[in-house]
This record gives sequence, structure tokens and C-alpha cells, in this order.
Amino acid sequence: MKKTILLLFTTIFILFGCEKNKIETNKIETNTIEKISIDIPNGLVHWDIIKVEGQTSTLVNDTIVLNVYCPTSSGCDYVSEFISDKYGNTIFIKAFGSTRKNTACSQGAMPIVVKYKFASNSKGEFELRFIKRDYSVIKYFLTIQ
Repeated sequence: MKKTILLLFTTIFILFGCEKNKIETNKIETNTIEKISIDIPNGLVHWDIIKVEGQTSTLVNDTIVLNVYCPTSSGCDYVSEFISDKYGNTIFIKAFGSTRKNTACSQGAMPIVVKYKFASNSKGEFELRFIKRDYSVIKYFLTIQ
């Protein structure tokens, strides 16, 4: 009897565990991410992004500076560059960085703010998609007048 109950609970646990993973996977916008081709620069890693803040409109040829928040595990973590790939008015963006080695760093795990600059020489509505490490996206909409 105990073996039957144990087997039943194990089976239920496995079934619910598999279903949960399936639901989480469906939240990721993989159909839009497959289009992009952003290579990882040598010596850097794809860095995560927590949130994006800044202006939402500007004039043609003016530069908008957005604040991109990235998590860190210490003061040695840094984001050194953003690389983007453009498809019409949709721009896919990844943050890349690294961790300094053999350096004295603060031990605080504080988010860092990295500046992302965007300018356009044409009017329109632009959608910036900041790609997180799990390949979900943070969408940011800009109007260029």
C-alpha cells in the first residue's frame, strides 16, 4: 500500500513539474528572437537586463539616452557594449559584459545603470526589444518626429 501511494505521488509530482516547464517556455517570445543574428563578442557574455527607462519621443537625428538596468553580483561585473540587429522599425538589442579578475571590488550585488543611445534619421514608431539571458524581451517604444 505504501509503495502504491509513493508511486502515485511521484507520478503526480513529475506530471505537474513537466506541465509547469511547458507553461514557462510559452511565455518566451521565441518566434521573434529566432530572426536575429547577434554574435557574442570574444571574451564577453550575454548580460541580463532588469528594466529600461528614459524618454519615449524625440526629433529626427536627436539622440535619446536610455537607462538600462543590469544585475551584478559584485562591483567587478560590468556591461561593456550593446549590440543590435534591426528589422524595419524593430531593433533587437543584447547587452554584453564580463567580470574583472584579480581586482579589488565591492561585494554588493547592486544593479548597474548602463546608458544606451538611440538616434534615427527617419520619422516613425520604433520598438526596441532588449533581449534578456533567458531570451524573453523587454519592449521599449519610441516615437521619432
